[in-house]
Amino acid sequence: METIDRRWELAATGASRPPLGRPLPWWRQALIALRPPVWPAVVAAMMMIGLLLAFQTVVAQGVAQGQLRRSATAAQADGHWRCRLIQAADERDHCLSQVGGA
Repeated sequence: METIDRRWELAATGASRPPLGRPLPWWRQALIALRPPVWPAVVAAMMMIGLLLAFQTVVAQGVAQGQLRRSATAAQADGHWRCRLIQAADERDHCLSQVGGA
């Protein structure tokens, strides 16, 4: 079992034989540390973080859009209320057509 693990380590580092006294670069050490039982968990964690960030962005945009819609509805209702207070019928009709409906 040790020889299989050692071969895998050598294959992961791209070496054909163990290094002679030189320390491995950090990225090769990371490849050795990320053996098959570890790297799927790391990839899954990264994907979950990405999905959570995407979900957070969608929810934030939905909240912002809802707030804009409520604001626009309130502004339109306020405009209708002001137009309905006008006494003259032709001015009131003109005002309501400007606001967005009769």
